[in-house]
Amino acid sequence: MRHELRSSFSRDGSFDAFEALLADEHVTYVREGESLRSTSTPLPTFGFDRRWYSRNNCVGVNPFAFVSEVRVAPHADGENLTRLDVAVIETRAWFFAALAVVAIVAVSFAAPLDFSGRVALALLVALLASFLLLYPAKVLVRKEIDAALRRGVGARYSAGTGEGNLP
Repeated sequence: MRHELRSSFSRDGSFDAFEALLADEHVTYVREGESLRSTSTPLPTFGFDRRWYSRNNCVGVNPFAFVSEVRVAPHADGENLTRLDVAVIETRAWFFAALAVVAIVAVSFAAPLDFSGRVALALLVALLASFLLLYPAKVLVRKEIDAALRRGVGARYSAGTGEGNLP
């Protein structure tokens, strides 16, 4: 998924804010000339692994654990403004969603229901699982990047103060 975001910081300031966000979310990256590309995104193994969680959004989930790769290319956009082209590769989220759907269908057909009840249960839970897995990859990544570009380097999301809150 591609996003076009704007920042009131210079190109270097926008890159610094973006790099700080990636480092805070346990994403390793490399700068390639005028662009930036993630080399690995976190893949937590257990529920208590701190890489699952984030303090940079209102949900508390690290959305970068659901994406395979992030690419950023900055462009000067007028005087002291920057336009960032952000590409988020969501292969991991789709894989997780497909795996969840297969598991849910297998379990629902073992449930003591008639055929239509099994199909309805499988569809309902599959839709819910797909939403829960794809929401962080599609929405939260964009919101975190946008908020980081508005706040700048060193600021974090804070739910109580109103400072740094997401729109």
